[in-house]
Amino acid sequence: MKAFFLKLILLSIILCIADWCWNFTVSAKPVPHPYLIVAFFTAVTLLFHSIMLKNAGARPQLIVRHYMTGTVLRLFLFLLILIGYRFVDKLTLIPFAVAFLLHYFAFTIFEVFQLTKQFRNQD
Repeated sequence: MKAFFLKLILLSIILCIADWCWNFTVSAKPVPHPYLIVAFFTAVTLLFHSIMLKNAGARPQLIVRHYMTGTVLRLFLFLLILIGYRFVDKLTLIPFAVAFLLHYFAFTIFEVFQLTKQFRNQD
């Protein structure tokens, strides 16, 4: 778990640097709240990974069921956040939604690789 946490922190730092570079050098429309997005995804990924590791000793069918259920619940949470943001700040919705989606992909790819490596090592 410690190695996963360090890799997650490293990914978060890399994404924060990329967000900073994007906001101050590339984009005409800066992404609103990029560090909150990274912090949110870091917390959600850490929580989900710890839950998956608690279920690591279960049958493979149960592990897949837990993973799919967690993924669906997270997608609904993320959708609610995007819908809620729409009512809070309509002017920056598009840059926020694009940044949110890109961070979602980055953290999901990281999480899938880490879980695959973790469960492959257990076999």
